[in-house]
Amino acid sequence: MSANLVALAYLVASVFFVLSLKGLSSPLMARRGNLFGIIGMVIAVLTTLSVTQNWMLIVLGVVVGGTVGASARSSRGASR
Repeated sequence: MSANLVALAYLVASVFFVLSLKGLSSPLMARRGNLFGIIGMVIAVLTTLSVTQNWMLIVLGVVVGGTVGASARSSRGASR
């Protein structure tokens, strides 16, 4: 993937993130805001995965983040 295409993908993802924040400011637009955030994150993750050379670092980050999130949820006693 060329550097220009990567920059464009990150720009589009950031626009979706801004739109998601704008959408989350109103209860009527919250679903659309969440959708924009999801689309932006998918674009950003796929772009990062397409340009990375070190997959193990990404896998390690996912494992560590998932472990921290799961332990934080269980320690707070979050309801279902």
